[in-house]
Amino acid sequence: MIDEREKRLAGVAWAVSGAFGPVVPLIIFALNHKKSKFIAFNALQGALTFLFMLVVAVIAGIGMGAGTLWIVLRDGVPEAETAMPEPLRLLVLALAGLTIAVYLAQLVLCLKYASRASQGEWARYPFISRLAATLYDVSDVRVAVKSPAESAGA
Repeated sequence: MIDEREKRLAGVAWAVSGAFGPVVPLIIFALNHKKSKFIAFNALQGALTFLFMLVVAVIAGIGMGAGTLWIVLRDGVPEAETAMPEPLRLLVLALAGLTIAVYLAQLVLCLKYASRASQGEWARYPFISRLAATLYDVSDVRVAVKSPAESAGA
């Protein structure tokens, strides 16, 4: 049975991971991984989710840099008084928009999963749940992240 403390800590781990990064969830994981599988699993998922969002942001940043380099190599360095070339402006806006959209989706999903964890649910975040269960290496947590069809077939 999951007690109120476990629910609260799991919810906090998810909630802070969306806005502040993986440090607090990893601290919660480190302090509770031997005491509560529920807290540890949710904290680890929160940290991994933020790290996934960070990878997407880095890829978008690399895309902006590569696109800028390509446009500058193709068209040359514009004069300081001239406007930004239209293809560069569109690339920067598109990738910046993608980064912002991913971050906002991250915040919304983390709050959703924080709510579910604070109610005692074993929240299953797509892909991240399996990775967290594998890293945490606990068989009953892996069972908890299987879909009902997988559990019935096993």
